Amino acid sequence: MSATWFPGITPSREMPAEIDTSVAHPARVYDYILGGKNNFAADQAAARAALTANPALATAMLENRAVAKPVALVLAGILHFIPDSDRPHDIVARLVAALAPGSYLAIQHPTADFYPPGAGTAAAYQRAGIAFQYRIREEFARFFTGLELVPPGIVPMAEWRAETEPAPRPAPSEASAYAAVARKN
Repeated sequence: MSATWFPGITPSREMPAEIDTSVAHPARVYDYILGGKNNFAADQAAARAALTANPALATAMLENRAVAKPVALVLAGILHFIPDSDRPHDIVARLVAALAPGSYLAIQHPTADFYPPGAGTAAAYQRAGIAFQYRIREEFARFFTGLELVPPGIVPMAEWRAETEPAPRPAPSEASAYAAVARKN
């Protein structure tokens, strides 16, 4: 393996740094205030101090999470870093379940469908210790189970509503991803 797999990025096999539970983290403070279990003493102390400073903070946080009106959930450049072992389709299904009817889900996802066997960047990411997974069209389509695809449906990313884009458009092998938008009824 070469010293770098992308210019300026050196591969590493080192384990990630330990989480310092003696220092509060905003996500864990949020978790504590909302009644979660993934927090530590430092997070709890910071949360109590924040609630003392603003007794309405918990209400504000709850309202921040209440998605009662249609919104768009955009998952671009994300899902290919979640391996099948982490159940990405279940993750997306849980996110969609929390959306109000009329909401949209937009996903862009790299694929090897347009490459010759063995081509693409997945192996380079994996050699650097970064989870990376291409998905074929059928696997990509599963993210939209139960939703109504918006025209033009599932297409190579460079072809999604490309009629108003400058020509010539990149070939599917150059953009190497699928794109789609769907509506939750």
